Amino acid sequence: MTDVHVIGGVCEFQKLGQTKDLVYRASPIIQIAGKELSLGDRAILVPKSVECGDPDATNWPSAWQSNIREPRNVLGTSEDFYFYGHGVDVQKLCFCEAPSSREPWRFGQEREIPALPGRCPEPFKRIDRGEYKMDYNALIQVGHQVVAVPWHWQIHAKPSRSDAVLVLDLGTHRHGSVPNTGKVKAVVRSRQLAVINGAVYGITADYLLVIDTKSNTTRKLGNSSWFYHNKYKGIAADEQNLYLVPLQGNTCLIVDVRAERFTEIQIPGEWQSNEMKWSFAVIAAGKVFASPVQPGLPMLVWSLDSIDNPALRGIDLAEDATSGYMHEGLVVFEGLLYTAPRSAKNIWVINAKTEKVVYKRNVVGFTGSLGSAVVGRAIAFAPHDTSCLLILAVDTRELGCIGLNIKGRPSNGVMAVGNQVWLFPREHQDITVVDMAKHNLTNTSEAEEGWFPIQHGVKQAHDIHKRAHAVEPAAPVGPVQTE
Repeated sequence: MTDVHVIGGVCEFQKLGQTKDLVYRASPIIQIAGKELSLGDRAILVPKSVECGDPDATNWPSAWQSNIREPRNVLGTSEDFYFYGHGVDVQKLCFCEAPSSREPWRFGQEREIPALPGRCPEPFKRIDRGEYKMDYNALIQVGHQVVAVPWHWQIHAKPSRSDAVLVLDLGTHRHGSVPNTGKVKAVVRSRQLAVINGAVYGITADYLLVIDTKSNTTRKLGNSSWFYHNKYKGIAADEQNLYLVPLQGNTCLIVDVRAERFTEIQIPGEWQSNEMKWSFAVIAAGKVFASPVQPGLPMLVWSLDSIDNPALRGIDLAEDATSGYMHEGLVVFEGLLYTAPRSAKNIWVINAKTEKVVYKRNVVGFTGSLGSAVVGRAIAFAPHDTSCLLILAVDTRELGCIGLNIKGRPSNGVMAVGNQVWLFPREHQDITVVDMAKHNLTNTSEAEEGWFPIQHGVKQAHDIHKRAHAVEPAAPVGPVQTE
């Protein structure tokens, strides 16, 4: 073995030990270059305090055999090992030449690993909204743009600007706008928005607000004969229709946006006595699902197989929450539905096809979510009463927390674009973007010094994106699995 050197590092959100706090930090990539490497050779990374060659001598990790690395890219007389290092105390490599390369006493060749060069880029970005900063915003992606729609729970609230709606370029974050050509009151009552053919649709107290990014216009769709204060909250869309679920109303609503045709569907009588019903809606497996607001109400299942006579049914989510707004968000990923807990104590995971609960994940201590989004192979839950951006890794079912240094309540909702998490801003706040992607070390002036560059209340770490391939989940047999 002629050389051992660090060829680079990958910056990512990780955790160390048993903590649930996540931090953005670098892991070294180690390269072993040697002219006589063979496929039978092995190597293992260990702390500097460990003595190579004998795990019983001093401080070898108990699971050291699971960390053995095999050579990759072995080509003729130019061969390399590539693999990740683990943790800040990994400063030594123990190498074993074939044969018998799984025997601990064979790992006697030792190389110290030099310091990791470079810096991690800043994973947090703040986007100034300028003269739109007085608004609460709901955000939605439309192509290469993000539309920031004013939102407020008060029926008489007005937007910062009555003449335009803020639009941001997805890459540069440069400000643009859609002029308020329809001279409508552009404030929505629900933070969930929908898009059909470049047009954004949002629920107001009296109509559907339409912000068309293709024609650069605004208009109303419908009127107070179809809408009233808090009648609907959840909204989902396919290529032609909008599907609205009731918050305080007793009907579901189908809106054909091309024909501007409205069709109401009465909900079953046993649900009509609930003052607050459902919030966020998604479409999966040919059905609309909506998360329940009050305890005792099931998740709504609305079959779209027959539009003339849709079937409405429920999935029981037995929560012991006593307050309203149990679930304030719902997303679908690879056929599974994930609820966002506000006052609920669990994230519920449901198979959309079978309508069976797969498992529930206890989140006591992390409740208070105001929406959720899929980012990579994880679900991000927007914080409301906490500074924790909760992350659920879908493959391992692990929870992690990214701390946010945002004054006041940190967000109003969340959306994801690729590997970026965008938090909905409250009044006087910037838009916070969290970049969840892996990045190479950089020497640019944007990065901070050292391995732990982020000074935003973020602590320690775990890799939530590096996962094995997904397995299609099956419906559970027997009791619901609780974690």
